[in-house]
Amino acid sequence: MSDAARVTWIYNATPSVPTGWYRVDYARPIVLGELVAWRPSVSQDHWMQQRGYIAKGVFLIKQVVAAAPQQVCWQPEGNITEPTTGS
Repeated sequence: MSDAARVTWIYNATPSVPTGWYRVDYARPIVLGELVAWRPSVSQDHWMQQRGYIAKGVFLIKQVVAAAPQQVCWQPEGNITEPTTGS
């Protein structure tokens, strides 16, 4: 795959990060704190469409907050604990 084929642009229309165009570089390693683009699985995509969260087949852009073997604990109040190393 050429370097040009490893880069693409996607548009974010969701409120999770600022609206606009984002450059996706498939060759770049994933680093804590950076943004990543991912496409939900078919079942996740369907669930989010039913609730009006996203259109069909869109990428979501989220910030990386942990990497293996770290663990993140989400709480219903919306608090996320600091990543910890699983033991």
